[in-house]
Amino acid sequence: MQATLDQELDTIERNSEGWYSLTFYDRTLLQRLSTCLESCLAVTSDNTFLNMIINRQPQVFDMFEYVAAHLFKQWYHQQRTLIVEQLNYLTIVGKFNRRLTLTLQNDNDDIDSIDQNSEHTKNNLEHHKRVRELLFDNNKELFDILMKILPNMNKNELDFIEMIISWYESYMFFEHSYIDSTLDEKFLYFNHQIIRCLNSNEYQQCILSIENNQTMIITIHHRFFLGICTMAMGIHVNCDENECDNAKIILELYLSNYIIFINNFLIQNQINLSCLTGIITFLINYTLIIDNDNNRQLLINLFSLILNKNIYMNICINWSTYETILIDSIICYLIIYCFDNHLLIQYLIQTDENYIKKLENLIEKAQTCGNRRIEIMSQLFLLILISSTINHNDLSEKLFLTCLNYIQMSLQNIHSYHYNRIKENDCFVVVKGDRGIIDKRGKHM
Repeated sequence: MQATLDQELDTIERNSEGWYSLTFYDRTLLQRLSTCLESCLAVTSDNTFLNMIINRQPQVFDMFEYVAAHLFKQWYHQQRTLIVEQLNYLTIVGKFNRRLTLTLQNDNDDIDSIDQNSEHTKNNLEHHKRVRELLFDNNKELFDILMKILPNMNKNELDFIEMIISWYESYMFFEHSYIDSTLDEKFLYFNHQIIRCLNSNEYQQCILSIENNQTMIITIHHRFFLGICTMAMGIHVNCDENECDNAKIILELYLSNYIIFINNFLIQNQINLSCLTGIITFLINYTLIIDNDNNRQLLINLFSLILNKNIYMNICINWSTYETILIDSIICYLIIYCFDNHLLIQYLIQTDENYIKKLENLIEKAQTCGNRRIEIMSQLFLLILISSTINHNDLSEKLFLTCLNYIQMSLQNIHSYHYNRIKENDCFVVVKGDRGIIDKRGKHM
């Protein structure tokens, strides 16, 4: 299969110069390009996938993105209806971009690879540069077009909305996975458009329709407004004061609806995870700025979610599954709220007597799939919980040593995705606090 794919990529590369000059891409050519891209997506190894894009045939992937941008521009400027083959092609390119941005989370955390002039570091920089080229630099007008149409998405056909979701996810995951200050203005513009969506009547209708929908039937509008728009607001990094104020207003308006939605998931366990993930990432990013009586119940519900086997058994190395995004986001949030809050911890651990075993299963799953970030945060969280009890000295000692190891790796891997978003200060405080508890019990006197 790989040999056949290589041959097809070589053929496309030889013809790409002539294809750039075309003003129309017919069905046959689009189907051919789509088939080739689907074969690229079928490559299971991310290293092989990236090697094709960065080193072996970069011009081919420039061509794929160019054709996609051309189709979007024709649709936008000439108001041309997209035919089936065009929609299919744009869908596949969107999925390709989504996977490409998620590879930014697959960095190597080996503590021996800390030399800033090492080949590994240079490869990481080239990796980021290449992803940025394909998503932003090579077709700058495309980003602006997708931002302009964002607040009026409900005016488009359902198959168009279905197609474009992965394009917005690509931008969201890029911002989350790699902090690039030179793109701040683009993402501020993105977030401004997202706020317009959250303030729209369509967003309100989606919220109310789910609250009144006992069967929890999720439509493409729900997935776009509650999944994409709410999640984009939730994982946006650099909010200015106005954005925080707008987020606070939206959160206070819909907080009770969000909590009802989460409760319904815990009862039915059948809700579309994209909507649940969107709502929870938004809550987690912004409930820290408001005081609300619902916070305790929200925290209990979030604790129940990370102990849900159907969720934690489906995590993977990066955000390619919604389960991974949920666990990743919730664990960070619970660490912040539970640290030095013994009363809250008691409320949480009383909800599930098997919480230690379930968290250990989560840690084991994170280790197996290679997600060090979730592995580390889960260990920190479990350490915080058991430090408030008196019966788990051996486990507390083991997790204490894990915290020390994390501090070492964090300081030596400052550019690592898995470490650079967990604050060392919090870890120092957790270690110091747990050390005091251990000493008090006579374990390490």
